[in-house]
Amino acid sequence: MKDIFFILLWLNLCCTVIVGQQNIEGSVYQDLDANCTFTNGDINLSGITVKALLNGSNNIFYYGTTDADGHYSISCPSGTYTVYPVRTPYTQPNCTPFSGVVTTQASDTIDFPLEVYISCPAMNVDVSAPILTKAFSSTYAIEYSNRGTATANQVQIELEVDSFLNVQSFSIPPASQLGNVYLFNIGTVGVAQSGTIDMEVQVKSTAIDEQTHCVRAYITPDSSCYSGSAMDWWLDIEGTCRNDSVLFTIRNQSALPAISKPYWVFEDDIIMRTGNVNVVNGIDTIIGLSALPRKFYRIEVGDISNAPDSIFSAFVEGCVPDNNGEFNTGFPTQYNNANRVSWDAVDCQQNTAVTLANRKMAQPQGYRAGHYINVGQFIDYQINFQNTGASTVHKITIIDTLSNYLNPSSVQLTSASHPYTWSIKDQNILEIQLDSVNLPSSSVDISQSYGFVKFRIEQNFPSPIGNVIENLADVYMDQQPPIQTNLTIHETASDFFITPIITICPEVVPQMKVYPNPFKDRVTIEMGGEPQEVTLVVYDIIGREMVRIQESNTTRMVWTPNNLKSGVYVFNLFAEGKVIGKGRIIAQ
Repeated sequence: MKDIFFILLWLNLCCTVIVGQQNIEGSVYQDLDANCTFTNGDINLSGITVKALLNGSNNIFYYGTTDADGHYSISCPSGTYTVYPVRTPYTQPNCTPFSGVVTTQASDTIDFPLEVYISCPAMNVDVSAPILTKAFSSTYAIEYSNRGTATANQVQIELEVDSFLNVQSFSIPPASQLGNVYLFNIGTVGVAQSGTIDMEVQVKSTAIDEQTHCVRAYITPDSSCYSGSAMDWWLDIEGTCRNDSVLFTIRNQSALPAISKPYWVFEDDIIMRTGNVNVVNGIDTIIGLSALPRKFYRIEVGDISNAPDSIFSAFVEGCVPDNNGEFNTGFPTQYNNANRVSWDAVDCQQNTAVTLANRKMAQPQGYRAGHYINVGQFIDYQINFQNTGASTVHKITIIDTLSNYLNPSSVQLTSASHPYTWSIKDQNILEIQLDSVNLPSSSVDISQSYGFVKFRIEQNFPSPIGNVIENLADVYMDQQPPIQTNLTIHETASDFFITPIITICPEVVPQMKVYPNPFKDRVTIEMGGEPQEVTLVVYDIIGREMVRIQESNTTRMVWTPNNLKSGVYVFNLFAEGKVIGKGRIIAQ
């Protein structure tokens, strides 16, 4: 969410000169009775990052993260520090904190009692799986939590599953099912409480290799605690394939009567169309296009330079396969696919025939070979692990030294295959502990030998163009030496999408005539010039292809439609792969 409240509670603390590292520690909690002391009824807050700025330095920070008991510990060299918790929405400090310089203790303690100034639940949900394959089943983890300041009642999760995934079981039975959409009644979720639903799936044999599969989780209550929306405008976009056409249906979900925004349509990884769309509240707006064999289509609506919160998107993969049933793959995960708000999560990943072990994935992967992403684009990292050893693994520790171009205080753990704890340590080290995975060997149970953790992180601000963000992680299994994952790479850029060169003024055949226009039963287009092979393509006003007629050795095309609705239509004439004429015709 854009409008997260950041608490800046300024404290001067000194890590004293003792051999080794010193500590600043304490607790962060909701001080419900506002007495500046933790008492019965107050709520410990977990997953809160506490930041210590070395005074007089040029942005030298050290970090600690609260555990399940709300306790944090920051290890730091000696010095005077300004300390404050970050990302504590809907609360504010209500006590005069300890101030001054501590010079006589190796460990300085400071608590952060936070007063609730907006009382409401704030639901979060995320979903992912470590691997998708036809060879064996995989397990999605749908993790939810309440990061607000009040208990959430009548919590529900709607889960939309890709049609090429065969659902085999749930850890919690759904309350209802409509097609591939499942509804779960969660009930009551208290402040700082969380839970997980596991879903076992297997990729259907009808899916092609490396096809992308998306699962969407939507949790209610589904709004920001602040008055008004996180954005003034809000769109919902659905992409569908109808015969040989791709239709993008855009709906205005905000309170605004109309929304006018630029849009971009991609064919594979090239911008094929741009324009401006006006979306009226209560009326679906459709942008349609003729789909070519194998091609991938995607639409983005919004300000493409201010990703990700200002972009709404949808895609269609494999609308028109080729004669072998194949289509282009690998494009959906190059881009940012939703995940704009905490209550709506989309996970898209390709199926694979290779049972990859420990690896790190990133979404978006980045555009083309340069892995380009927008400045300010957040990244969802997922660290997958697999037990390929001979015996069961009981504990896993993941150490991820974050790139200097990423903001450690923005880390949010969003989902995982097993219970976990995490913390930010030192200056940029993310440590994740999974203490009871009981991960069987892949030789015993390959489907259960996998696991994952997933987190979101933002770029540092300001983030200049040209930063190369590289990241990898070390995975420790029990007492074994660490296993290093692959390296993920992104480069920040702008205006990196490719647009083909299109002739603005196509070569027009002299003496082209269209008659009668308007027409009732038939329309004739005469091109003049020498006879040649010509293709006539007619579209309706939203870009859907109506007819395609090809004639050889001709200077005239005739279209005789059946049961055509009255209205305006546009046509293109093609010869030798070039547009040789275009115009409008009116059906009466």
